Amino acid sequence: MNFNEAVLVGRLTRDPEIREVGGTNVVLFTVATNRSFTKKNGEKSEKTLFMDCELWGPAAQIIMDRGVKGTTILVRGPLEQDNFEGKDGSKR
Repeated sequence: MNFNEAVLVGRLTRDPEIREVGGTNVVLFTVATNRSFTKKNGEKSEKTLFMDCELWGPAAQIIMDRGVKGTTILVRGPLEQDNFEGKDGSKR
């Protein structure tokens, strides 16, 4: 059995950007989430994760109408990993 779904609750790091791809709206945005943990030495620490997200179709307009930098948002959907080649030729 395979299962691929993620749930993020965080804040928008910038205002969403919308564009049209093949006649369909797509909105791009980044969500920052924090994770608190205790190190082995007992020191409390926090790590921030930035996730680039895209939303397609009619829901894209909802984010454009309501989402601004700092808005708390819940995102649910499948994870996809994008790979690209940097200017220096390295794979990322």
